[in-house]
Amino acid sequence: MVFLPRYFQEAMGLTATQSGLRIYPLMLGMVAGSVIAGALISRTQRYQNAGQCSGLQA
Repeated sequence: MVFLPRYFQEAMGLTATQSGLRIYPLMLGMVAGSVIAGALISRTQRYQNAGQCSGLQA
């Protein structure tokens, strides 16, 4: 995640703005996933399941 903008700029020859726009959907997905996981953990009070599910997702 940290090196994606650098990769886009160096290897693919994109500008910094284009690089940022390329990772924008990834960032939105991460934010949405974090919000949903936080809401589910708050509602169910079970945080162990979140760790297990994230391991399966990766």
